[in-house]
Amino acid sequence: MLAYYVFRIGSFVASHSPTALGYRLAVLAGSLMYHLQTGRRASVLANLRQVLGPETPQAELERLARGVFRNGAANYFELLRLPSVKLEDVRQRVRLHNFEHIDAALAAGRGVIVISGHLGAFDYVAQILGTRGLSAVVPAEPIAPRRLFEFVTRLRNSHGLRFVRADVGVMFALVKALRRNEIVGLAIDRDVRGDGLPLPFFGATTTFQPGAAILARKLGVPVIPIFIIRSPNFTADVYVEPPLGIIVSDDAERDTRENLQTMLAVVARYIRAYPDQWVAFEPVWPGHRSEYVAA
Repeated sequence: MLAYYVFRIGSFVASHSPTALGYRLAVLAGSLMYHLQTGRRASVLANLRQVLGPETPQAELERLARGVFRNGAANYFELLRLPSVKLEDVRQRVRLHNFEHIDAALAAGRGVIVISGHLGAFDYVAQILGTRGLSAVVPAEPIAPRRLFEFVTRLRNSHGLRFVRADVGVMFALVKALRRNEIVGLAIDRDVRGDGLPLPFFGATTTFQPGAAILARKLGVPVIPIFIIRSPNFTADVYVEPPLGIIVSDDAERDTRENLQTMLAVVARYIRAYPDQWVAFEPVWPGHRSEYVAA
């Protein structure tokens, strides 16, 4: 329950702090957490080593890992102050690239599955959909206690998005949203439950939840990758990729695997380009964390 009150106080402070000062403090907090949170640091270093390869110098990995912690802290600052942020402020701090792909897909009337990863300023800039009058449903990882999850969800929903608990029945909610010609947002780069489909990712096998691939195949819904990349001045660029080609054949299992691999290939391209913005604080590949615990 302590975490709940920390978030409540943090939200009040963040909402009443000057934006520039808040970001500076977030950078300092991220640097401090890099040194204090040894377990998370070990996981981030292991993830980065897998992404960039064993030949990457340790000093470079550590520099990028510090960037991950700083980006993560900036995300927390943005999340905590969301209720006080005006959509016009979001519009002014964000540059959109190729958003017409979303508009064209919605014009077809079947809804859109937007896929992404835990990359860049995803909580803050996701609110850009509200500036365009678009409806979106996003499954959110359950966190404990339940009261904290509900508070964080209220923060995220403050500008029209609908974050829903990713548990039993969530797929039904996503199907209903797509049939209403809405956007369903899915981060596919982490398997929180650990019971997903085993697939290669950056040269090693790990698991991924196949929900995006299953929905796209069954409903004939376009899949569009979107990535939100933070700039040094804490503005952001939203890159919208063209719709992905989805395979539909008589072999549903093979289709799901191949379509999910296609989606992950795009995610991997952005992670490789912006590794210091991939805020994956838990080990993505099983067994990779222990090597770095003493770092």
